[in-house]
Amino acid sequence: MYISFLFPHKGKGVDAMGSQPPSGEVGESAQDRLDRLRCLVQKFLDDDDVPQESAPLLQECTEVWASYVDACHDIAVRAPREDMNHLSRAFLRLNETAFIYYMIVHAILKDTLPNLDGFPSTIANSARSSYRERMQLLQNDPKIEQIRNVIENYPNLTPLPSIEPSKLSSMLRFHGGSILVIDIRPRSEFIKAHIKCKNIICIEPVSFKDSFTDQQVGKISLATSPQSEIDLFSNRDTFKYIVLYTDTQLYGDFHQRQTRILTKILCQHSVLKPLGGTKVLILANGFSNWVKLGGAYQSFTPDPAQLTSSSSTPSFGNPRVSAELFNQRSHSPPKCKSPSLIVMNTQSQPLQVTAQTPQLPLYYPEVPTISKSRPDKNSSAFQSLSSHPLIALPKVNSSSLFPTKVDGIEKLSANVRNQQIDPYLPSASNVIPPRIPPLPQQNLSPPKHAIFNNSQAFDLDFIVGLENMGNCCYMNCILQCLVGTHDLTRMFLDNTYLNFINFGNTRGSKGLLAKNYATLVHNMHRHGAFKPPHSRTTPVQTLQFKKVCGHINSIYSDSMQQDCQEFCQFLLDGLHEDLNQNGGKKHLKQLSEQEERMRESMSIRKASALEWERFLLTDFSAIIDLFQGQYASRLQCQACEHTSTTYQTFSVLSVPVPRIRTCNILDCFREFTKCEKLGVDEQWSCSKCLKKQPSTKQLKITRLPKKLIINLKRFDNQMNKNNVFVQYPCFLDLTPYWARDFNHESIVNEDIPTRGQIPPFRYRLYGVACHSGSLYGGHYTSYVYKGPQKGWYFFDDSVYCPIRFNDEFITPNAYVLFYERIF
Repeated sequence: MYISFLFPHKGKGVDAMGSQPPSGEVGESAQDRLDRLRCLVQKFLDDDDVPQESAPLLQECTEVWASYVDACHDIAVRAPREDMNHLSRAFLRLNETAFIYYMIVHAILKDTLPNLDGFPSTIANSARSSYRERMQLLQNDPKIEQIRNVIENYPNLTPLPSIEPSKLSSMLRFHGGSILVIDIRPRSEFIKAHIKCKNIICIEPVSFKDSFTDQQVGKISLATSPQSEIDLFSNRDTFKYIVLYTDTQLYGDFHQRQTRILTKILCQHSVLKPLGGTKVLILANGFSNWVKLGGAYQSFTPDPAQLTSSSSTPSFGNPRVSAELFNQRSHSPPKCKSPSLIVMNTQSQPLQVTAQTPQLPLYYPEVPTISKSRPDKNSSAFQSLSSHPLIALPKVNSSSLFPTKVDGIEKLSANVRNQQIDPYLPSASNVIPPRIPPLPQQNLSPPKHAIFNNSQAFDLDFIVGLENMGNCCYMNCILQCLVGTHDLTRMFLDNTYLNFINFGNTRGSKGLLAKNYATLVHNMHRHGAFKPPHSRTTPVQTLQFKKVCGHINSIYSDSMQQDCQEFCQFLLDGLHEDLNQNGGKKHLKQLSEQEERMRESMSIRKASALEWERFLLTDFSAIIDLFQGQYASRLQCQACEHTSTTYQTFSVLSVPVPRIRTCNILDCFREFTKCEKLGVDEQWSCSKCLKKQPSTKQLKITRLPKKLIINLKRFDNQMNKNNVFVQYPCFLDLTPYWARDFNHESIVNEDIPTRGQIPPFRYRLYGVACHSGSLYGGHYTSYVYKGPQKGWYFFDDSVYCPIRFNDEFITPNAYVLFYERIF
C-alpha cells in the first residue's frame, strides 16, 4: 500500500520492471548506489502515512516482506538468463527493489518498533510472537547477501572461487602443510570447535572492514591474537592455498559478507605481500556443513586437572554451533586423542559446551567480548597499540553470555537453537592483596561430571534464608540480591565459571573466592530450589564463605558490622579478578600530554569508548560484562574555558541523596550530574592558565551496564545518616542521563565498538538492600523479585516471607538498589 510510493511498477511482471532503466546513473559507484537506495528507504519511513503503533507496523512488515519474497522469486527466475560478466540493468533493478523491501523491514523491526512508547510491555503476546517470527525471518534470510553482492559489483559479478568439503578434506590429508585455513567466526566459537588442520588462524568478522588492506588486517584485526597465528598470517604468501570459512547456517549475512570482503582484501588489496601464486578459496556452506559431512574438527573440552594450572583460560561467548551437529558420523579416521583435542569419530561424544541464548541484534548489534588470546608483548602489533593508546581496537563479536531463561527455570539443552527465545525477558573498595597465604587444602572443585552438565535443570528463583553467623547481615542482604541476578547465578550453578578462572592473575585469589561463592550458590539452590512458594527450608550457613572473605580482606574476618555496599563492591571486584581473562597484564601507561589533548578534543562518546577499550585490555570478565559502567568527570576553567576530562569505571554507582522533603531517585541522578562550582579551596590548577582558577566540575554517565547497582549515599563524611525517603520506581528510564555529549552529540566513530551502548536505557528493579538504624547500630535486610510466579520476597537473614502488600519493597530504608536492563 505504501510501496507504490516508491515503486510504481509493483505487481507487474519482470519484463515490465525491466523495461525501466535503473534510477541511478550507469557510472555510479557501489557506495553511491547503496546510499541512493538507503535514501529511498528513509523517504518511505518518513512518510506521514506510515503507522506509529506496534500492531499496524507489524502488519506493514508482513506486507513488505511478502513483496520482498516476490522480488526474490523474480530474481531467481531471471538469474539463469544473466551474463555474470555483464549484468543487465533490469536485473540490477530487481535486486535494488528487493534490497529496499528488505531494508524497510529491517528498519521497522530494529529501529522504529523498539522506540515506540511502552514497547514491548504494552503489546499482546500474539504480537510478541509475531515480532519474534519476523526477526527470525530477517536474521536467517539467505538471499540478502547475494542481492547485496549484485548491487555492489554491478555490472560484473564474478563468483568467488569455492571448495567443497570433500575436496578440502582430501587436500588437508595429503597436502596439509601447503594450506592456510582462516576461520572467520568469533574467537569464542573458534576455541570451542574448528577445522582440524596444521595451519589455522582465527580472524573475527567484526575486526575488519572493506577499506582495509592486508597490512591493516595483520596490525589491527590480529592485534590480540596468539603470536603463532600472527606468524602464520605474516607468511601467508608461502602457502599454495588459503581457505576461508565461516558458519553460513548459524550466522546471518554479515558473516558471509565479511568472508567475501576478506577474500577481496587478500586477493586485491595485498600491499605488503601480494599472494602471486597463492589461490584463495571459500569453503562451501561453511563449518556446520563441514561437520555434517564428517570433516575432522578439534574441540575444547576442559579437563578438571587443567583447571589448576596457571595457564590462561579460554574466552567465553555464545556457542552458536548447535551441539547436535557434533553427533554426526565422521568419515575421518581418528588419529589422536587428548584431554583438550578431540578428533571427531563414530564414538565421539557431543561437543560439551554450555547452552547459551543468542542475543537478537535488535538491541545489541555489536556487543563484543574480549578474546582469550593475548598478543606477544614483543610483537610489533602489541608495541604499536601500547605506544598509541588512542588507536581504536578492532571490534570483536559476541553475544549474550548466558543461557535461555524461561519462568525462572534454566534448562541446559544441547539443541538450544530449537528452543523458543523470548527477547523481552531481561538478559536481567577494598583492595585484594596481591599474594594470599594458603588456606588448608580443601576440594572445592565440583565432580568431574558436573562441570558441563547439559541436562541439569536449574530453578533460578530459589528461595532460602541465610544464617547470621554474627553481625553478618550486611553480607546476607547482598548475597540474596546477587543470587537474584539470574545471569550471574547461572554461570556458578552450571560451573561455566571454572573455564575462566585466571590462576596467573596476582590481583585475584587464584579462584578461591569464586569457588567458595559457587559452593554457597549450589548450597542455596539445593535447599531452596523447586519448592512450593510457602514451604519452609533450612537456612544455609555462610561461615566458610565469610572465612574466605576475611582471609582475602581482614575487615571481614571478625564479627564487626560492615557497610553492605562496600561488601558488594568487594565481592564483585574479587569475583572479577578471579575470572579476569586479561588479569596479570600490566596496566597501560598514562596518556602523554599530547594524547590527553587529542582525547579532550574528541566528542565524549568517542573518548569514553576509547577509554573503555583501554580498560578492557587489562580488565575483562563476566562481572565486567554484566555490572561495569563508566562516568566522565570534567573540570572546566572559568577564565579560559579550558577543560580536562577523566573517565572512571564503576560496578556500584553511588549517587547523592538531596536533603529535601520529597525526593525521587531521578533527583539523585540530577544531583549526581549537575554542574557545580568548586570552592576556593578546591579550585583547579588550569594547565593552560598555569595557575589555580575559578572552575566547575560536572559528572556525566557515559556507559550504563546490563545490571545497574545504585547505592543511595545516605552517610556524610561525619557518618551522619540522611533518612529522606527516596522514591524509586519498578521501571526506571535513565536514557536522559546517558551522556550524548557535553554539547549533546551522540555519534561514535564507526571503528569503535558500541558494546551495547545504544539507547534507550530502561531498567527493571529486582533487588533492594535495606538499612535501618545508624551506621553503628543498624540492621540490613533485603527484598528480591523471584519471578512472576512467586513475586517479591522479604529476607531477614534466616527468615523470609512473601511481601504483604504490592509495593512493600518501595521503602524509606532502601540503601542499595539492583536494576536490570530491559528492552
